Amino acid sequence: MAPGPGAQGGQPTRRVNELWQTDFTYFKIQGWGWYYLSKVLDDYSRYSLAWKLTPTMAATDVQETLELALARARLDRVRVRHRPPAALGQRAVRPADRTHARCALSSNDAR
Repeated sequence: MAPGPGAQGGQPTRRVNELWQTDFTYFKIQGWGWYYLSKVLDDYSRYSLAWKLTPTMAATDVQETLELALARARLDRVRVRHRPPAALGQRAVRPADRTHARCALSSNDAR
């Protein structure tokens, strides 16, 4: 498997669970209103570890998604570092586009 693109200063990831990426996307569903999708993706394998669709955008929703990812990866904890999209060299996003924040999650200190 080829190394993942990485988000740690442009350095590619070399193994599964080395770096996770999160995204909090929101969109409007006709007749239902606004819904929010939080997800955790492994940078190396590009595998979706966890996702959760909710009618709110609360911090607890993101925390629950992260807990689902930890359980699936069989890890006790990860180090969380918040990096806004601009810090990752991505284009600026408009509020209606998709994301409010991205986090780089590293399992280097796990267990």
